[in-house]
Amino acid sequence: MATVVLYAGSFALLAPAVKSIELSTAYAIRAAVGTALVALFAIAIFGAPLTWGMAVSLALVPAGVAGLNLSDAATAFGKLGRQGPVRNPKTIGR
Repeated sequence: MATVVLYAGSFALLAPAVKSIELSTAYAIRAAVGTALVALFAIAIFGAPLTWGMAVSLALVPAGVAGLNLSDAATAFGKLGRQGPVRNPKTIGR
């Protein structure tokens, strides 16, 4: 039951996020942060061992999130710089 409630909450929080960033970026961030949180809960609550590989991987999650956000911002900037849609000269006038 808790799984259903947490997934519903996750998607409810994803909906407002896609208003400001692209869906692919928002979903990737949600998946990465969720995976990192599960690993951290396993370490904190269940006493799972923290290996060097896990520590490095968990440290890379914020870097990945920042990279996705910067990539999304650059894509949005590129879209704003265009002067209307790109048209195929062969189809103009049809």
